[in-house]
Amino acid sequence: MIDKYLKQRGLMSSTRGVYNRVYGNMDLDDPVTWLKNEIAQRQPLGTLLPKRAMAKHVLVSLHGLEEDIADQMLPKLKGRQSRQRQGLTKDQYNKFFQVINAVPNPSRTILKLLPLTGLRIAEICKLQPQNIEFLGDRAAFRFRGKGDKERLVPLSESAFRTLKTYLVDNGYMHEDGTGMMTGGYIFENNKGSHITPAAVRKHCRKLASENPMLLGLSPHILRHTFATRANRAGVDLKTLQALLGHSQITTTSRYLHPTADDLVAAIDKLGDNT
Repeated sequence: MIDKYLKQRGLMSSTRGVYNRVYGNMDLDDPVTWLKNEIAQRQPLGTLLPKRAMAKHVLVSLHGLEEDIADQMLPKLKGRQSRQRQGLTKDQYNKFFQVINAVPNPSRTILKLLPLTGLRIAEICKLQPQNIEFLGDRAAFRFRGKGDKERLVPLSESAFRTLKTYLVDNGYMHEDGTGMMTGGYIFENNKGSHITPAAVRKHCRKLASENPMLLGLSPHILRHTFATRANRAGVDLKTLQALLGHSQITTTSRYLHPTADDLVAAIDKLGDNT
């Protein structure tokens, strides 16, 4: 029942999965007291956010409250700040592309595209031929992202070259760009469905275990990497918000924090005045 309600709210399957796990561990009869106890444990804010959201959904869907009333009943969040997830540094980025060929397709192509497009892992795993279109001589992805909102993500030359190589090598497209496949998923598994985010994350963990420089590598880190590189290249926050598919610009701003390379570059710009 609750999953159907969340789906009707336009939440992606990955988000519903998180909320369903929270739902299975909460006190459905008294979600307000349950949330207060969770907050009292001083958990990271990033952990508490989905718990508060799920408590609100329970009050609305199961207890029949209006959203504004449910929001007023729930306590404000107080918790530890989660450690910021950084994008890859320049050296890590180069290392990533040096070792990525050890990963078999289709995970290899997906992982290459993540830092070049900024897509969510669930979005790219479910990519279909109808999501690809051309704006003149420029390829782009058009699809419905988080919250069922339509989004356009133009591809850089590097991103399209990566995608085209995969499509041509797998017989999904002719070398001249014609004969594009129709129907199905672009990144299929051996069962004929789309490859799962879990399968891609498994390859991330293997890369990290074999290359200590990439410790902590994940699809979401690669999304952060796209945001960091775009911001460093001069992409403004509002445009980056549209590319990442965030409904709130404050969410986008959390993706933008200086890396060690940025801090060193800032100091170097100051020069030596002694």
